[in-house]
Amino acid sequence: MLLSPQGYAPICLGLEDFYTRRLYLRIQDCFGRPIASAPDAWFDVVERYSNDCNKTLHRTTATTKCLNLGSYNYLGFAAADEYCTPRVIESLKKYSASTCSVRVDGGWCLFLSN
Repeated sequence: MLLSPQGYAPICLGLEDFYTRRLYLRIQDCFGRPIASAPDAWFDVVERYSNDCNKTLHRTTATTKCLNLGSYNYLGFAAADEYCTPRVIESLKKYSASTCSVRVDGGWCLFLSN
């Protein structure tokens, strides 16, 4: 563990440093995997590689088709189709994505006036 210069607080404590260096960096490619398609039942995962023991991950142009076992998209609404997609875009333009904030922060929409 690197020592902090005198007068400065450590960036991370001993256990955090141990976890980051010895555990998380070795398996970080399992988390936050970038995808190259809509999160449907099957989707394309972007392949990555590392030259420095997984401290940094670099994307390639190759993708792998994977079965979706853990996405929020259990209802299938994220997949592009000819029925839902145009209606969702129309609703977002008309009502906005969220109406749960004050006008100063979130703006105004037609839905709030009714």
